[in-house]
Amino acid sequence: MKNEENLLVNGLSFTTRTEAARHFGINPKLVNERVTKFGWTLAQAVGADPRPSKDHSKPVEINGIKYKSVSEASKALRIAKTTLARKLKAGDAI
Repeated sequence: MKNEENLLVNGLSFTTRTEAARHFGINPKLVNERVTKFGWTLAQAVGADPRPSKDHSKPVEINGIKYKSVSEASKALRIAKTTLARKLKAGDAI
C-alpha cells in the first residue's frame, strides 16, 4: 500500500507499511492486519510501541467492596481466581 506521506516510527521514515515491517523483521501481512483490522498504530504493529491493551475486566462487588475485576478481588481475598469466579457464578457465599 503506497502512501502520499512518509510513515514515521521512532524517528525512522518509511514509504510503506511493508518497508517498515521488513525493517523491524515482522511479517508485512501481520503488520497490515494489525493496522487495518485492529486499529493499531504502525509503531505498535511493528513492535516499536507497546500494543494497545483492552480492558476486558468487569467490575465485581463482594461483601460490599467493589473491585475492578475478579482478578483484583481474588488477590485481595487470597482466593484462586478460578475458585472465586466459580463461586460468583454459582451464587455461593464468599
